[in-house]
Amino acid sequence: YEQGDEWSSSRFEVSKVAAMIIIGRCEFILERFLIDENDL
Repeated sequence: YEQGDEWSSSRFEVSKVAAMIIIGRCEFILERFLIDENDL
């Protein structure tokens, strides 16, 4: 196998995790925002 393939696949895993973290934060912020809207 090639060194580059392994590197790119590990980079893909890292970006996948980062995307999941970002999506999770966005959902958390949206839920907080919606809860605040309901309280008003």
